[in-house]
Amino acid sequence: MIDGFASAGLGTLAPVEVAEYLGLHPTWVDSTAVGGATWEVLAAHAADAITAGHANAVLLVYGSTARADIKAKRRTSNLSFGARGPLQFEVPYGHTLIAKYAMAARRHMHQYGTTLEQLAQVAVQARANAAGRPPATRGCGAVPAGRGGTPAPRRGRPRTARSGRPTARCPGKHRCSTSTPAVGGPHPCPV
Repeated sequence: MIDGFASAGLGTLAPVEVAEYLGLHPTWVDSTAVGGATWEVLAAHAADAITAGHANAVLLVYGSTARADIKAKRRTSNLSFGARGPLQFEVPYGHTLIAKYAMAARRHMHQYGTTLEQLAQVAVQARANAAGRPPATRGCGAVPAGRGGTPAPRRGRPRTARSGRPTARCPGKHRCSTSTPAVGGPHPCPV
């Protein structure tokens, strides 16, 4: 019997509403929302609740039309869920979710000495794990590993602002890089 329920979504009562729609009467409910890691956190909370005896079985529910909405151009991938708290300082400047992950990665590299290659292994391993699952977004061909478990040959370096390579288009329609002066020069860029 399901006596625990976890979900996150729009609104603070999402799990209560969904449980009601499903005809469930849980004694333990969780609605923790932490962004892209919400489901891992909810699973950990559910395991803790079962271990502590607060629930016997916990149902985690998730539904989203985000990917279909983006493909149908009903919305973009750069969504803002309201300019409250810290977002009020980030949203006006177009601080995207990708930029936030990049900042977290850069902080990890600074704090723990992690290399770009080590971070790339996270994506490689995730794709390898998904390779055996037919509906996965990226299949076997996307795993950049050589035969027999040897590393794949390196085809280039990741592009970063520090590499001095082109990183973005500027309003002047030319490629900018960190070596381009921010003030003066033939085409000043807001780098």
